[in-house]
Amino acid sequence: MKTAFKVIISFALAAAILFSLSSCVTINTPKKAEESTADAPESESAGTEYDYKKVENNFIEVMKSYLFRLGDADFGGASFLIAAPNTSLIDGEGKGLAMSEEILLRNRDVEDKLNVKISSKLVDVDTLYDTLRSTCMTNDFFADAVMIPQYCVHQFAAAGILFNFNTLPFADFESDFNIKSGVEAAMANSTGWALGGWSTLDEDSLPAVFFNKALVRETGLGDPYELVRNGKWTWDAFFAYTAALPSLDEGLLYSYGCESISSSLADAVYFSEGNRFITSGLGTYPAVAMDGTALAHTVNTERALFGDDKKVMNPSEAIEIFADGGSMFLIDRLGTMKTICTSKAVWGVLPMPKQSEEQAGYCSLVGPEALMLAVPANSTGAEKVSRVTAAMNICSLGSLVDAYLQDCMYYYLRDNDSIDSVEAICYGAVWDMAYSAGGYDDSIPNATYYAIRNVSEGNGEIQEYIDNYAYGASVALSGLFP
Repeated sequence: MKTAFKVIISFALAAAILFSLSSCVTINTPKKAEESTADAPESESAGTEYDYKKVENNFIEVMKSYLFRLGDADFGGASFLIAAPNTSLIDGEGKGLAMSEEILLRNRDVEDKLNVKISSKLVDVDTLYDTLRSTCMTNDFFADAVMIPQYCVHQFAAAGILFNFNTLPFADFESDFNIKSGVEAAMANSTGWALGGWSTLDEDSLPAVFFNKALVRETGLGDPYELVRNGKWTWDAFFAYTAALPSLDEGLLYSYGCESISSSLADAVYFSEGNRFITSGLGTYPAVAMDGTALAHTVNTERALFGDDKKVMNPSEAIEIFADGGSMFLIDRLGTMKTICTSKAVWGVLPMPKQSEEQAGYCSLVGPEALMLAVPANSTGAEKVSRVTAAMNICSLGSLVDAYLQDCMYYYLRDNDSIDSVEAICYGAVWDMAYSAGGYDDSIPNATYYAIRNVSEGNGEIQEYIDNYAYGASVALSGLFP
């Protein structure tokens, strides 16, 4: 993981910078002291003047190196059109100020490098599928590339309307500008139908743990940020905090807006412990990766989370309770900070806990709705498509996450330590083939995400699902990725 270089600047200076960029920007400045909650001492109230870290982009030299290796090309100012059901990652519309600016700068870098003009077309998923099928049959132009939700990859691939990414002339799936799990999520053996990476990552959709500072302080167990920094933020530590305040809000120790996470909460917990549903990747025969014996800790974690109905509730109720100070933890999407940024509770943000201290890092599940880059099967400009898609990931490497962090600091976050947590969440993003292939055959979800969801709620044992469905899932995968 590449960590961005940071320097300390005052919040007042950060606000001044933003106001100088746009007179329409509203900064969520800290609350005044008299608005602080009674539970939070003044020293840690939302009224404290924090020194925020400004994230400085130190990926420029790495980008230059990869762009140099990509080689020179001149496409004469040709258009490069990308069709997608959400074009914000292409044109920056709807993103924060820093993020939008960085996306436009990314596009300019790619355009200058290859002499192309990047543009976007907003098309809903059904129309995108139907139009792509029609244009592939008639060999008409629709788009140079498409961004499709991960759960649609199997549908598009099975219809024969996607180009084999692995045959693109300038494909490089081993370098850091492509995220390994984003490559593996739709590529296996000699076939690659789509690509998830830095240019397609929606940081807001990643799972996170929000915590109430005052309630955590009451436990006497110390600062969870320190646990994150030392690699000791585990599920055992999470449950130690909740067990320390057994009478909170009639037994409500934590709540989660599980439906608003980009996939099931059970899936997010499963991945947070370093697990994968499917082993895959170019040159690899895809197969179910779940192991009943190895998952004993994960199953226990999930059953502890789902064992009390009071702990699980609809997203709006969970967020409201947390914002009013009624729960210690809220597990939801990282983007939820935009909803709770002005809440009564004084909160911080943490990554999803690890299984153990020995686990290498914190893992953030990229869910089935996440967009992936793909290429129409009738593409005749393979060199242009290959170079541009590679350059988009190269020029997104690090810079887009840094811009996201800056938007979070300016608008949403309430303390300095949370920046490191948000960074860990973003760089811990993990894709999995179970979502891109799940609709192809019932045995694939039955052996993977349906299995872990059912078992987490006490329905059966994990080994039963593996024994019943894993072989059929592997056979189905070999058909989709020959």
